[in-house]
Amino acid sequence: MPGDSKAALAYARRAVERETDPTRWGYVAARQALGGALMGVGRMDDAAAVLEDCWRSPVREELPRLLFLQSGGQLTLALVECGNLARARRISAQVADAAAEAEREWGPGAAAAVGVLRLAEAQAVAAEDPAAALGPLHRAVQHAESWGRATVLVSSLTHLAAAQWALGHRSEARVALARAREVADTDEARPFAVRRLEELEARIGRTAGRAAHSRGLLEEELTDPERPER
Repeated sequence: MPGDSKAALAYARRAVERETDPTRWGYVAARQALGGALMGVGRMDDAAAVLEDCWRSPVREELPRLLFLQSGGQLTLALVECGNLARARRISAQVADAAAEAEREWGPGAAAAVGVLRLAEAQAVAAEDPAAALGPLHRAVQHAESWGRATVLVSSLTHLAAAQWALGHRSEARVALARAREVADTDEARPFAVRRLEELEARIGRTAGRAAHSRGLLEEELTDPERPER
């Protein structure tokens, strides 16, 4: 997968070099591809810069709705990953009407257009209020499952698990994390999504291990009255 990511990055750079006219759709499509490749290898700041350039293209308003929403979703997610929540919310507001219209008209078929956008919006909420993010994160998971995109599904489940864990919903968090791991093991997800999953697995595993150790000591002390004090 690392080799595939590097190849995707190289091909996307070549496409950007060839598509230099900002009044043509190819300019947007090439930079979307490059932004996605940069996000895939975890270079979120670089991805955000490329996607901002893409978003400023005068042809943006002429794009088919699918491409327009995917472009906005990519940029919103890159900005959230960079911690620029204020800018991410502004981009989200710019595509809100088109996204809502797509969901009304296309139903589950809108997932390919709005899946990344809804994940980014949910992440932005989770960064400040995990409890308020549970509903949006569950919906992001549903969009990702409808779409079938492994990277988005792994990311959605990982962020859902993180919010659940932060709120003390331990069993639910482990279920979401196990589902994310299953998807990551059986389908191709971008390296940045897998790294985020591994980081959360390690954190939850350490926390669970400490809790189990503490419970074991307590049970030992309760069942062994002869045990000397520590």
